[in-house]
Amino acid sequence: MDYQILNVADLIPFNRRDMRDAVVTKLTKRIEAGYNPARPLTVVKDNGSYLVADGNHRLDAVNTCGLTKVPCVIREGNPYAIAMECNSDEDSYAPEDLFDKLDTIKALKDTRMSQVEIGRVIGMEESMMSRYVKLYESILPKVLDLAKSHQEGRVNHDLPNVNFTEGWFRDSGLYDLNEDNQLEFMEWFVTAKKSETKGIKPKDKAKKLLLKQEAEQYVEENLLEGADGLDILGNIEKGLYKNLEQVEKAVAKVNEQFLDKQRIQIKNMDAFDMLAELPDNSVDCICTDPPYNVTSNDWDKFENNDDYLSFLEKVISESKRVLKSEYHFYIFMDLEHIAKVELLLNKIGFDIQSRIAWVRKNMSKGRVVANRFISQWEMVFHCGTKPLNFPDNWGDERGDVQEFAVPQSNFNDKKEHPTQKPLELIKRFIELGTEIGDMVVDPFCGSGTTAKACDELNRKCVTSDTNQQYVEGATLRIFGSK
Repeated sequence: MDYQILNVADLIPFNRRDMRDAVVTKLTKRIEAGYNPARPLTVVKDNGSYLVADGNHRLDAVNTCGLTKVPCVIREGNPYAIAMECNSDEDSYAPEDLFDKLDTIKALKDTRMSQVEIGRVIGMEESMMSRYVKLYESILPKVLDLAKSHQEGRVNHDLPNVNFTEGWFRDSGLYDLNEDNQLEFMEWFVTAKKSETKGIKPKDKAKKLLLKQEAEQYVEENLLEGADGLDILGNIEKGLYKNLEQVEKAVAKVNEQFLDKQRIQIKNMDAFDMLAELPDNSVDCICTDPPYNVTSNDWDKFENNDDYLSFLEKVISESKRVLKSEYHFYIFMDLEHIAKVELLLNKIGFDIQSRIAWVRKNMSKGRVVANRFISQWEMVFHCGTKPLNFPDNWGDERGDVQEFAVPQSNFNDKKEHPTQKPLELIKRFIELGTEIGDMVVDPFCGSGTTAKACDELNRKCVTSDTNQQYVEGATLRIFGSK
């Protein structure tokens, strides 16, 4: 160690840590009155010049005052180690703080020094080194910068300031928070003075943010795709949940409501567009009542029978595509077309298992006739590749003659569509042909009877109609009372 008066021009600042402007200003005033030779700069010789390991604030003040020479102690060794040793003195003008240590550790780490080597250089035990490394690796740089800007000894006394230490960060709860919540915490903390944190302890604030973070993550991971979780997220933001269990219950409820609506899907779209959305071999059962080409309704009119049969062939072909290898298929048909429809079914590869006569005595067709019998039934072709779910006891459900009244305005099963089929008949077909949770499709929604049957039997259903009024009516019929 050597004491010399050196030229200021030969001194090189050591930019190891941030300069404190307030310290430089204070020192400048002192040095203007005369430099105290008892406070020499500590320098390390560096290729003919001298690196200022300790005294960079004084060097800045010396330059401001225009001095050309200054007393220095020349030492040998690592400038980082010397700098930290000198700045640890109680009599230092700008004592070493948390952020100085972090900057030094990061600077040495950038030189590819190992953690153990850095600890040796700066005189820090391995366990403490690990804590400091964890701190700067775990805490967002913006958060550290914000804390630094309010660090005691770096700001004016009239601003909020805190003596941030490694222990403060370790005990704060910040390590458990993600970057956004770390920043929110620090912004909240520095807006209040040390003892005036709005009545909330920092640890309690961190716990609230951690709950918010865990709640948002739980929603992201567990809310079903397509389910509306805006209310839950809004409640999280407002801090309305006191624990994660409340969030879990809220997500479960929203998922349940979503699945309930997804279980029964009523779409305002063309039958073929809806069927085109369905994957091959994905449907357990189709129960449908297509147009008959016999009424005056716009949706039941075709140019001629050939066009109508082409339409039915497309319906049956698409149905065949989407049905699984084990399925049941029910299609209602007017008596006028049953022979040609049976040929279409055979052509497309359906195995006709039953020709069901639906008897509807309360709505006979052609009541005033003289040359033929009054029509009191309609055909339902039943195709399938697996056993029906017949009960052990014999009953009417086993017969190929099914008698159910046509819905009327004064029935519980109220008539809401010109060609509406009885709910109990459709329920019978679906219950016999499917299991709970199976997928049922009806390309022609009408009043939503198939969907209603599936809803009551706990089956899934996709149905569609181009008539928005029918879709709205079916939706109200199924979901309106829930």
